[in-house]
Amino acid sequence: MRLIRWTIFYLMLLFVKMFFSTATAEEVNNLKQLEQVKLQFKANAQKKIQLFASELKTSLSNAIQTGGFEEGVTACKEIAPLLAQKHATTGWTIGRTSLRPRNLKNRPDSWEIATLNKFELDKAAGKEVATLEGFTAQREQNTVTLRYMKAIPVNGLCLSCHGENLSAEVNQKLAEHYPNDKAIGYKLGDIRGGFSLSQTIDLALLEDDSSL
Repeated sequence: MRLIRWTIFYLMLLFVKMFFSTATAEEVNNLKQLEQVKLQFKANAQKKIQLFASELKTSLSNAIQTGGFEEGVTACKEIAPLLAQKHATTGWTIGRTSLRPRNLKNRPDSWEIATLNKFELDKAAGKEVATLEGFTAQREQNTVTLRYMKAIPVNGLCLSCHGENLSAEVNQKLAEHYPNDKAIGYKLGDIRGGFSLSQTIDLALLEDDSSL
């Protein structure tokens, strides 16, 4: 009788050991897959930013050539949201934000505020604005939300609508479109804000490349 009890006890221990060994292997495998997803997300985010920024710059340049910098203000208001919508595919969101937003709809959330403040500290420490980036991954029960931000440096073209000495025509357009504008007074090399992207992925689809 005692032998039967010990046999049952041993089998139970063996089962528990096998169960937790399998669970640990699966967990490690999922973590490896998650790291691959993070790397792929970051690469895709950078590609989306390049396309977004390139298309926006081209549209603004064309508008400015046609109707001056004041026309660029109008074009930026109308074109930027359309481009963001165009590139927001397969669970993506893409946009721009700033500690001094022009459009209040683009106000930063808590993570974006923390990341933008970190950018300012990095810039003060001597880092190049164009290299500054932030990343985070928030894992929940069945999903993981990945977020990426890349700093936007102020260049010469930006100063025409975001600088310290704006034309009367540009000031009039800004007052018309953005009565609560905070995005003026920048200098060359300042941080205008950041491109902010996110993607939420179902953990059950980690092995499906189409989810990226």
